[in-house]
Amino acid sequence: MKKIIIGFICIVFLAGCGNKNINNDAMDFIQDTKNKIEDKINNADTDFFNSNFEKYNGIKSGVFVIDMLEKISTNNQKNDKKITVIYDNISTTSANDILDITDLIDNSEDYKVLFDYDNNGYINKVTIQKK
Repeated sequence: MKKIIIGFICIVFLAGCGNKNINNDAMDFIQDTKNKIEDKINNADTDFFNSNFEKYNGIKSGVFVIDMLEKISTNNQKNDKKITVIYDNISTTSANDILDITDLIDNSEDYKVLFDYDNNGYINKVTIQKK
């Protein structure tokens, strides 16, 4: 997708090259448009990653917390973007340790789930507190 969009920008640029008097405003416009498209692509990646987890934000029952932990465990096995899980005195990114935390979660209890984000906007830490 990124290559298609950048290719489109190049075509627009080359079409304008027929006129030898391309001015700086046109070049600035093309560069600005390219930057905006790249930002949107990068934001889409971040939004997609975070959407897998943000639905668990707030006060949730143990059933939902366990589901979230299973998804984080899977993420941490398959993805370079690891999420640290903090519960009681436990802080881990290990997929197995995260699954062990599910045994400590009571289905009938409510928990407060809080997310922290890295400098790029990706969720990188979840804190779980018994309500």
